[in-house]
Amino acid sequence: MNSYQPFGLDQVSVTGGVFRRRADAVRRFLLEFDVDRLMHTFRLNAGMPSAAEPLGGWEGEQAGIRGHCVGHYLSAVSKYYAGDRDPAFKDKADRIVAIMGQCARDDGYLSAFPSEVLDQLELWENHGVEVPYYTLHKIMQGLIDAYRYVGNRQALDLALGLGHYIGRRFEKLSAWKTDGVLRATKVDPTNEFGGIGDALYTLYDLSGDGSILATAKLFDRDYFTDALSRGEDVLEDLHANTHLPMIIAALHRYRITGDIAYLTAATNGYRFIAGRMFANGNTSSKATHPDPKAISERAEHWGPYGDLSEALTGGESESCCAHNLMAIATALFEITGEPDYLAEIERLKFSAVVNCIDEKTGQSLYHQPMGVGVRKKFGRPYLDFWCCTGTGMEAGSQMQRGIWFRGADEDGTAPTILLAELIPSRLDWAQEGVRLALTTD
Repeated sequence: MNSYQPFGLDQVSVTGGVFRRRADAVRRFLLEFDVDRLMHTFRLNAGMPSAAEPLGGWEGEQAGIRGHCVGHYLSAVSKYYAGDRDPAFKDKADRIVAIMGQCARDDGYLSAFPSEVLDQLELWENHGVEVPYYTLHKIMQGLIDAYRYVGNRQALDLALGLGHYIGRRFEKLSAWKTDGVLRATKVDPTNEFGGIGDALYTLYDLSGDGSILATAKLFDRDYFTDALSRGEDVLEDLHANTHLPMIIAALHRYRITGDIAYLTAATNGYRFIAGRMFANGNTSSKATHPDPKAISERAEHWGPYGDLSEALTGGESESCCAHNLMAIATALFEITGEPDYLAEIERLKFSAVVNCIDEKTGQSLYHQPMGVGVRKKFGRPYLDFWCCTGTGMEAGSQMQRGIWFRGADEDGTAPTILLAELIPSRLDWAQEGVRLALTTD
């Protein structure tokens, strides 16, 4: 099995074309963003004064997932800084982390919403809440990226504090209560927890803290991951973007532990998703058995395998799913070296990732409808903060990923370079004294 690794964000740069133009559009938006507006709800939740103008939409003062885009924003500015060392991005990241440090509680809790939301989740098992662990994942991931790409040590300390806080909460719950909190099988689940397991595995990579590893494993749920490892297609009626990050976490667990069951789960899961993909490589539409009261039942779920006959609802192909699918395909390629995954990465990047960004404003799409007579609807700056608004920010910050890979020949000696995508770019592999430029339209 030949394995490959991506080059660092500082080793590859996109030099032209649509990918550069859209990355630059996101860049401009992030640089002009007022950090005080971004951190307004964090300060309010911590009991601190804030005179900043509130943001709208899903980042509003009463929005259930307020704070999620702050995490995405922190990840994005950190990655832009990693790519070109623009000090303006470092200043943004460092300032956000400093404010988060002021807002964090002594017990490690850090969010823009009160911890009583988690009490309610545990008491009623997902009634009356709005995806709190999904939001905490975005915050934690932003802190992790501020440490990895900017070198902000306080960010790592805050992420570890939040990870330990979450671990202590689950230590108090029975196995049955934990299963109730984390069994996200309802249509439009309000207990969606996103990629927090993957973020915790990264925290373990960075810290070697065994308690963090134990908490990460809690988010690998038997009803999904174990079923996939046995070859059971359990995707029908599940919320796509709740479970795609669970596959990413399974791949991360495989890399840490070497447990082949988790690689098998991811491989099977990707195969089952392939039977629910559109021509752009993305997935998600209406559930086979929808709940009329659910807000996302026509757009964000999986239907039957191999049947898209009723999938064009006008709200299909959630942009977040494309980003997560690309992460899965990339990890599978890095582990297996199978070139078919490269074709999937390319299809997603050209047809479902770069197309989710408005070249004028740097804003993103929520869904990517592909029926007849439909059109794109981009978000409005400072007013719309859908989940896909944040993933669009991160997409702009890492356009150079996936173009070039490094590996070794079959006997593991000579270094090799693999070109995966025809995107105008420059590669600087200083370790091997190699500089390459690709010019293409």
